Amino acid sequence: MTHSPVLAARELRWQTRLYLAGTCGYALLTATLRAPHALRQEEAFRQVFATLCSQLEAAMQAEDMAPVLLLETHDAEGPARHYAVADARAAKALAIRFEETHPDGALLDLDVMLSGGQPLSRSDLGLPPRACAVCGARPATACITGRAHSARDTQAAFRAMLTGAEDEASRTARLALLSLLYEVAITPKPGLVDRADNGAHDDMDFFTFMRSAAAIAPYFAQCAIVGQRADVPIDALLGYLRPLGLLAEQAMARETGGVNTHKGLIFSLGILCAAAGRLSGSRNAEELCALAGQIARPALGDAADASHGGRVRQQYGDMGARGEAAAGFPSAMAALPVLRDAMNRGEGPDRAGAKALLALMAQVRDTNVLYRAGEDGLALMQQGARDLLARGVPSEELLTFSQAVTARGISPGGSADLLAVAFFLYLYEG
Repeated sequence: MTHSPVLAARELRWQTRLYLAGTCGYALLTATLRAPHALRQEEAFRQVFATLCSQLEAAMQAEDMAPVLLLETHDAEGPARHYAVADARAAKALAIRFEETHPDGALLDLDVMLSGGQPLSRSDLGLPPRACAVCGARPATACITGRAHSARDTQAAFRAMLTGAEDEASRTARLALLSLLYEVAITPKPGLVDRADNGAHDDMDFFTFMRSAAAIAPYFAQCAIVGQRADVPIDALLGYLRPLGLLAEQAMARETGGVNTHKGLIFSLGILCAAAGRLSGSRNAEELCALAGQIARPALGDAADASHGGRVRQQYGDMGARGEAAAGFPSAMAALPVLRDAMNRGEGPDRAGAKALLALMAQVRDTNVLYRAGEDGLALMQQGARDLLARGVPSEELLTFSQAVTARGISPGGSADLLAVAFFLYLYEG
């Protein structure tokens, strides 16, 4: 008797689960896509599945569960990931919370199997069965076995879930990506990579930043979706974002050959995207930054590392990006009116961005500048920026100042990051 590819894949998946549970010595958590078979092969659903699995992994790591990915497959039944977990009941409880409270949790099926091959069900935890994704009124198994809904209605319901889940997060991610592209494109920028030259850098150029921005773009949508999770307290969100940030840094490093183009903005914009997810529908930059400050505050307790910012913190006591984020991005908020007013006057992104950058350079204790040029270099840069702003930023003088800053090897990367944040806030407000 010939079986259909779907039935064969279903049997193989069951046998795979039994084998993994019996040989790994731990309980098994299996994640699959909850959607009609006709939709499981579509790229949009596969992308959401990958994003949700990353967020599930982050949620488990945040609760010290440390899942181990044993196997990832894709067949006629769709995508699947199998994880070894130490505590079956804790994993099942978290899986149920994820399915029911995550904004996109309805698109995942999370099943736990004990090491002996016995499935762990909701009823084993004293919980009712999962509701039908189409009607929400009856248990899902009852609607499936009774064929309560037509294939057309079922597919429409899941497509609506996918569209509704993606819209807000996709919009937030698009704004984050635009802010990265605007920042690097502003020309001229003193000491920084722009469209004309590499500033004070010999290891990166304009196209390095373009490749890096494209590599980390999916991360921002993930952060926005994490922010939408009602079950995660605000002061715990940073713990969920950090594993995603590490993955984004790895993607950046792969694309740039190890050059640090956007590490600071992975941190800052990731937090802002999570705040935007929590404030779904809001368009108030001040409210957004206040919430972002609450999310970022636990980072103030991080130990100083061996990065440039960490060394500056040890030498000068400046907290850099962590301090700016935890305070609610006051420098970016101060630059926002400069950017907004120039754009409203029709000066264009180049001119408006240059003015906002100079406003930041004039005030911010830029840890990149402190690392490269110390207090003297910082004072020189700040005074030059103030003088330019006082004279209305004549174009020729801006170019001369840019060349002088570059010649000194000064690169105000912290101010550039805050310019990207200011652009994000400007775009966020619409």
